[in-house]
Amino acid sequence: MNMEMFSQIVSEREIKRVSVYRLLAWGLAYPTAEKVVKMSTWQETLEQLFVRSNVSPQSIATALNLLPQDEADLLKTLQTEYEYLFINDIPELLAPPYASAYSHNGDIIKYPARSILEAYRQAEVAFYSESFELPDHLAVQLEFMHHLGTETLNAQYLNRLERVEMLKAFQQKFLYRHLLYWVPTWRIRVAMADRIGFYAALAQLIGDWLKSDAHSLGLLPLAD
Repeated sequence: MNMEMFSQIVSEREIKRVSVYRLLAWGLAYPTAEKVVKMSTWQETLEQLFVRSNVSPQSIATALNLLPQDEADLLKTLQTEYEYLFINDIPELLAPPYASAYSHNGDIIKYPARSILEAYRQAEVAFYSESFELPDHLAVQLEFMHHLGTETLNAQYLNRLERVEMLKAFQQKFLYRHLLYWVPTWRIRVAMADRIGFYAALAQLIGDWLKSDAHSLGLLPLAD
């Protein structure tokens, strides 16, 4: 959906907020040759979105500058580290990016991702992830927050005020119940295990952004 259509009815900050979730989800998806070609554009767009924000993506730029500049070498480096951190489970999965891998105390556990599927259903919006990841993968959850935000802007555009309030309340609920309780632990695990710096920087940015968004949505007392 073209975000420019909303520029007359909502603030620039609200439009940027929705876009941030999409870009963070994109960055956390499995690296492909197509993605590597777009990495510099992705990084520049992130920097534009975070202008005049209390969250900085500078560490992303720093990490990328230290990685191979050749696209083939960069792809291999990113794929190797992604699999090392998020896929390979021998002897253990270092930083599982799945909500169902964490308890509400931050401990690693294993149980079906039923609650996240129920949340997608309860939102009553048509949501189809472009990712092939499991439904409680962090990239999918970030993409879902983008989708909820876009639906909220669309409802505002159509002057459907009750739906606007419903969707805003659902975003608060989803952020609190399905992201804030485990992402800080995941971020720490990534920081401890990442060997190239990029995913640690991305995890830090995601964590900082979720905390900032929680504050803007009135969830800061719950988030801290």
